[in-house]
Amino acid sequence: MHSIPTSSPSPGPHTTSTAAHRWLEIIVSGGSPRTFRLRGELDCVTAPTLREALAGCSRPTGEVVVVDLGEVTFLSAAAIGVLLEVHRRIAADGGRLVLSNPTRMQRRIFAILAADQVLVIEDAGVARPGGVDERSPA
Repeated sequence: MHSIPTSSPSPGPHTTSTAAHRWLEIIVSGGSPRTFRLRGELDCVTAPTLREALAGCSRPTGEVVVVDLGEVTFLSAAAIGVLLEVHRRIAADGGRLVLSNPTRMQRRIFAILAADQVLVIEDAGVARPGGVDERSPA
């Protein structure tokens, strides 16, 4: 694992790289699907770092991109706006953005903002397109 600026080319298959901000670390695992594991805070300060890290996604057409939220300690509306923006761009290119491992509080925020009606949110290995896993209450 090594640090890279978020504007660097996407990692190749089965490689891992890290982009860091003072309050956010993004660990990118290449391959299929490409996975972005986030650690730290997602707010108005770190949202641009996330946007930049996800900028190259959806190429090739039809790519599945996973954003792992399991280690995100704070989630703001600014960050959700970035996730919705990236979702729209990837979907327009025939791909799919999947948010995985959200905490109970993150799931509640997505529900309050109705973002769970648009985003694919995966919990415990079960993806619910356009919605949250129905097995556990938000």
